[in-house]
Amino acid sequence: MFHEKTFGKTTRDNFEYFHTQIKMEDETAAVPCEPTLSKTQLKKMKKKEKWLMYRGEKRKKEKERRKERRRVAVESGEDLGPSRKSLKLNKMEKSNCRIRIAIDCSFDDYMTDRDHMKLAKQLQTCYSSNRRSPNPLQFYLCSMSGRIREPLQVTGYSNWDVFSRNEKYVDVFDKESIVYLSSDSPNILETLEDDKVYIIGGLVDHNHHKGLCHKIAEENGIKHAQLPIADYVQMKTRKVLAINHVFDILLKFSEIKDWKESFFTAIPQRKGLTAKNDTTDKNADGTADDLASSDTENDETQCEQEGDTTVTQDLKCEINEDKSIQKPYQGNYSESNLENDCAQHFPIKFPNENSEEKPTMDQDVTSKDSIVEETSACS
Repeated sequence: MFHEKTFGKTTRDNFEYFHTQIKMEDETAAVPCEPTLSKTQLKKMKKKEKWLMYRGEKRKKEKERRKERRRVAVESGEDLGPSRKSLKLNKMEKSNCRIRIAIDCSFDDYMTDRDHMKLAKQLQTCYSSNRRSPNPLQFYLCSMSGRIREPLQVTGYSNWDVFSRNEKYVDVFDKESIVYLSSDSPNILETLEDDKVYIIGGLVDHNHHKGLCHKIAEENGIKHAQLPIADYVQMKTRKVLAINHVFDILLKFSEIKDWKESFFTAIPQRKGLTAKNDTTDKNADGTADDLASSDTENDETQCEQEGDTTVTQDLKCEINEDKSIQKPYQGNYSESNLENDCAQHFPIKFPNENSEEKPTMDQDVTSKDSIVEETSACS
């Protein structure tokens, strides 16, 4: 009797326990598991939380530093530029310039979060330049429904005097009036017209997607052109410029109508900008060759006057049979100096002509003339 009660109670408890476990497993299987984050993603999340935590304090400190710099500038009598009140009154609707510039911000899939932050800073620089101009351009931002909105909120984008559109530029402007600016375009932009809209690609990719803007313009059947940089200036680096540099060039040209001055004003000095020589450009096949040939003749004459064996420190060159100028060896070609050089680099004792002493096997040389010939060939 006792055994049956105990067995029955134990069996019922076990049944309820297993039933509860099976039910819990079914509920757990029904709930989808959240994807686990990698170490890099967790590190980025912590970094962003820390930045949000200290953002207010950093803004206060930056505000105090600006006030201190402004106070020092006022005491030293420096020009502080236009005041905030005058800038607020400088609206696009009051501007005499009706040239329209739009930035295409539809490249979310081609940029990282860091690139979006850089794009937001470049857009902020464009807006700052435009509102400080006496006649601002008609500034448009298109495709603003993407990820660019989040970094722009920090800059006070909601208070900007710009035409912000969530639609693409094709839906905002007439297709016939659009000109997409791209450094890969074979067309050269000569001037800015009021009835045209000039599109700047809002792409920060460090040249990973070369020719993308030109390709998009070709696929959509849109006119495209590049700035006339090669016609006026020379650059040591590539012609690809940042968004704010292109905007500043267009803004400056709208004011002074001079491409050359606009390039020197807007393009940074690190690009190695130099003015292009007009005579060299016009007579690239004639005058430039004459100048080069005259320089070659002067160098040959100077080499002949120096002598066959010695060359001065200012000009050390060798004239081949085809009379081309080379600058190979930075030493003296005289036989005496050549022996000294050989003695320094190849410390071998030559036997006297009258003595019967012969060089040893480890010297691996037969005569002094062979050393001179080998050294001359190496030089």
